[in-house]
Amino acid sequence: MRSVLVAILLASVVLAGCSSNPAKNGTSGASAMPALPVEPNTTYHLGSVEGQAQSLSSADLTGNNAPVAALGGYTWIHAVTFEPSLGITKSGAIFMTSLRGEGPLGAIQNTHVLRGTDHASAWTDVGPFATPLLPYSNVPNSNDPFLYVDPWTSRVIDFDMCGTLSAFCESTSDDDGRTWTLHSIVTGEQTALDHQSIAASPAGETGLTTIGYPNVLVFCVNRGVSGNLVGGSYCSTSIDGGITFTPLVPGFPIGTSQCSGLSAHVKGSGDGRFYRGNPSCSGPAVYRSDDGGLTWSEHTISTTTGNLDHEVAVAVDGGNNVHAFWIGADGLPYLASSRDHGDSWGPVRMVAVPGVNETGFPAITAGGAGRIAFAYIGAHVEGGYAKDQKGANWTGYIGVMTDAFADQPLITTVAINTPDDPLSTGQCGDTRCGGFGDFIDIAVDPEGRPWAAFAHNGHDGGAGIVGTLLLGPSLLGDVAPLSPITLAGPASFG
Repeated sequence: MRSVLVAILLASVVLAGCSSNPAKNGTSGASAMPALPVEPNTTYHLGSVEGQAQSLSSADLTGNNAPVAALGGYTWIHAVTFEPSLGITKSGAIFMTSLRGEGPLGAIQNTHVLRGTDHASAWTDVGPFATPLLPYSNVPNSNDPFLYVDPWTSRVIDFDMCGTLSAFCESTSDDDGRTWTLHSIVTGEQTALDHQSIAASPAGETGLTTIGYPNVLVFCVNRGVSGNLVGGSYCSTSIDGGITFTPLVPGFPIGTSQCSGLSAHVKGSGDGRFYRGNPSCSGPAVYRSDDGGLTWSEHTISTTTGNLDHEVAVAVDGGNNVHAFWIGADGLPYLASSRDHGDSWGPVRMVAVPGVNETGFPAITAGGAGRIAFAYIGAHVEGGYAKDQKGANWTGYIGVMTDAFADQPLITTVAINTPDDPLSTGQCGDTRCGGFGDFIDIAVDPEGRPWAAFAHNGHDGGAGIVGTLLLGPSLLGDVAPLSPITLAGPASFG
C-alpha cells in the first residue's frame, strides 16, 4: 500500500508542475509571475541581499534558472553516526561514516564505513576490517572519523584521528570498499590536533610532480596552542597517493593573525588549487593554495554577516568557480560565489527557506559550472535567534541553485523530513547535539543528484541518514529533471 501511495504522490508532483501556489512562494500572484511547481515540503524562493528580500515576480526564471519540480526524502544507513562525512564514487556507490563502540563491552570507539547502493536502498558495512575473520575496524581507536572520495579516481579514503590526538590512520580503497590498504599513520608534531579533512586535486598548476598516483592530496587540521606555537589550521601534502606526507605548515599566510573558528573541509579544484573555509579576523573567509598546500592566501568574503559558528563550507564547481556557505551571527545561512578563485566575491545572499529563523551545520557541494547544492538544519524558534530553543523541532534542508551566477538565482529548497519527524528537538544548530557533532556533509552522484549526510537524534541518539532529491533538477549536464526515486524515510527504522 505504501509503495502505491508514494507512486501516486510522485505522479501528482509531476502533474502539478504547470500550476502555481502564490501564497506559498511569497508573491501576490501577479500576471508576470511564472508558473511554479507545487510539492509538499518544497519551497521556491530567492535569497535576500543586504537584508532586502527579493520577489520571485521580478526574477528571470528561464534557461538554467528555470524551476524544476522537486521533492525531498531520506533513508537510514542502518548504523549510528557522529560528524557524518560522505563521498560518492563513479559507480554511484555512496559511502558514509559510522562511529561506534566495539570490542569487549564496546569499550573501543571506531569508525566503520557504510556503502549504499541502488540509490541508497541497500547498505553494507565495508569496514575497513582488521582481518576477514573479525568484524572490528583496523583503526586502533578513533577519536574523529572522516571520509573522502577522490572525484577523479574514485579512491575512497578513510582518514581517522586515531590512538592519540597527534596521529591519523589512513585506509584507502580503489574498488568501492571491497578491499582496503592501510597506507600509513600520519603523525602530527603536537598532541592538540582536531577536525581533520583531506582532499585531492590533479597536479595541474600546483608545480608538483606526483609519484604512483595522478593527484596531489592535502589534509588540513586544527592545531591548538602549545608553548609558543599559535593555534590555527595547518596543512600537509602528499604526492604519492597518501603513503607519505610533508610536515605540517600553516594553512594561512604566515604573519597574519588567526582569530577563531575551526577549519572546514578542505576542497580541491580541477585546476590544481586547494581551498578551505575559516573565519578571518574580519569575517568569513576562504583560504587558497596555488602550490599543493604548501602556502596559503587569505580571502575574506564578508565583513558584515559575522560567523555564528566555525564552519565556512566551500565547494568548487566544474568551471572552477568557488562557492562559500556559512551561518551568520544572526543564526541564518549565507552564500556567496567567486569566479576568480576567491579574489573577489559576488553578492552575499541569505538563503534560508522562509519561516526558518535559526540554522546550523552548513555544507555545500557543486556540479557543473554555477550548479550548487547546500545542506543545513533549520527551525522556527519563537522570538528569533538566541532565544530559548526548548520547543525547537529541527528539519534537514537541501537547497539547490542551478544558476548561481544569475542576477536573481532561484533557490529550490526541499525538506528531507516532515514536521512530525524532526531530526532533533531542543538545543541544536549552533551547538553540538547527538550525532551531528561539528558538521554534516553533502556530495553529488554521477547522475547529478545531491546526497546529504545527516543525523537523526530521535533514533539511537544519532542514527545516520542520507537525504536527497526524490525529484529535482540535475546538477550535471543539462538542467533537466532527475529520474524519480523513492526512499523509505521513517519506515527505514523499522
